[in-house]
Amino acid sequence: MKIRNGFVSNSSSSSFICDVCGHDESGYDMTINEAGMVECEHGHIFCECHLIGGEKSYEKIREEFFKRDDINEVISDFVDSEEEVEDFINELKEDIDNFTEFYDDRIVGDYDEYVPIEKCPLCSFKSISDEDFISFLKKDKEITKESIVKEISLKFKDYQEFKDWKKS
Repeated sequence: MKIRNGFVSNSSSSSFICDVCGHDESGYDMTINEAGMVECEHGHIFCECHLIGGEKSYEKIREEFFKRDDINEVISDFVDSEEEVEDFINELKEDIDNFTEFYDDRIVGDYDEYVPIEKCPLCSFKSISDEDFISFLKKDKEITKESIVKEISLKFKDYQEFKDWKKS
């Protein structure tokens, strides 16, 4: 996998990685909103579902609901026959689609450009990025890369043993 830093003039694809959970979304000319993510005033990028005081977007709730294994059982409570289940599901999807945009603006927020830092799980320390976690350990505990390499080499006979330890 290629990782590009900085400006890439010949690229029309976009990629976003959540600083909280590591989820990534990419696509041709995709915007951050289309990826289901937001950016805070300090540049943290994260999934909408991590917003403090927010909820999952209606689109995500809809998607999860219609993926349920027991969807037909749930719907059957609202219709008289099994034949009507599919019609009911299609009508429900249409009604939900008509409401989605309105709902998402109310829940996620209609931010002009950036999410306020009060709603960012990283700025408020509800979560921490791997980079910040490592930086804290290095500075606060005076841990260096060299000391870690030395400790690993003393504890494990080779890299495979280290990999096996990480998996356990």
